[in-house]
Order: sequence, then structure tokens, then C-alpha cells
Amino acid sequence: MSTPPTVALRARPKLCVAALITDGARIALIRSAKPGREWEIAGGKVKDGETWRQAMTRETEEEIGLFVPPADWTVVDVLCGEPVQGAPYPSTIIVARATTSGPHPLRAGSDAADVGWFARSEIPRCPLSAIESRKVIERWVRGAVSEDLVEAVLAHREAVLKQQPTPAQQRAEHMWRLAEKANVERNKRSGD
Repeated sequence: MSTPPTVALRARPKLCVAALITDGARIALIRSAKPGREWEIAGGKVKDGETWRQAMTRETEEEIGLFVPPADWTVVDVLCGEPVQGAPYPSTIIVARATTSGPHPLRAGSDAADVGWFARSEIPRCPLSAIESRKVIERWVRGAVSEDLVEAVLAHREAVLKQQPTPAQQRAEHMWRLAEKANVERNKRSGD
């Protein structure tokens, strides 16, 4: 009996975080130092052994110099990111919000060429990176950022991480089994 054909599995998405930090009227943005990127919210990959909350706090402190305790983050969205310049991998992005009280100075850190606070009216003049978290900034400008966790996307991510076969992979496996069965039947008939 032959072995089934190798079916390429999709790359496992990396778990990432994106920090929507506001002071009520303004949003904190970084100008990414990565080639081909512009202004965006702080964020990055979750490291091994790190919770998403810890990653959110670490990335915020590294990129804008602002400490937000892990318990202060509220999930507002979960996004499926496609590979882009500066992040060449699929990703599941947990977007969380934290609101600071009072004016806080920001400091450009790792991955940031510049940082700043932006009012809603300033965002349209600010070139944004063409990455998935851009949608969160655009919704914030419209005042449409919800406080609900998107459970379906998290469930989808878990299924992908468990390497559930895609429908195409299931069809390929089914076709291989049918072909194998046909070969067995043909061999039986030719042996008679």
C-alpha cells in the first residue's frame, strides 16, 4: 500500500498583540522603524511562556516607554493578520485597550522611529501602515471600538494551532483514499 501524498499545511499563525492606548481623547501611535511601514499602534509577537497580557505590557513599554499593568488591558478585538512587509507570517492579533489618566510623555523605543499622541481629527492626515491593526485605528476614529471579545476568532485560532486539516487537505486525503481503493479493486480484477 502506498503512502498518502504530502499535503502542505498552512503556516501556523503567530500569536501577536496590538495595544490601543488612549488618554480619552487621543491615541498613542508609533511610526514603525520597519521598512515599508508607517504609523501604527504598538504591538508585536507573544514570546514563549508569556501571556498575551504580559506581551501587551512588554511591547508597550519597549515601543513607547509607557508601563500599563497586565491587569489593565481589555480585549476589544481579535484579528487574523496576513503576511505583510515587516511581519512575513500569518498572525492572530489580540487587540486590547488601556486608558491612561492624564498626559503621559512617550518615548520611542525598539521598532519605533517616532511616537506620539494623536486626536481623532489628526489621524486622517497621518499615513497608517497597511497592516491588519489599521482597522482598529480607523474604528477608534469613528468611535466604533467595542469592548467585546470575539470568541469565534479565538476558537478558529485554536483549531488552526491544533493543525486541523483544511477542507482542501481533507479533500486531498479523501481523493487519495478513493484512488487507493480503485487500485486495490483493479489489482483484484487483473489477478483473476
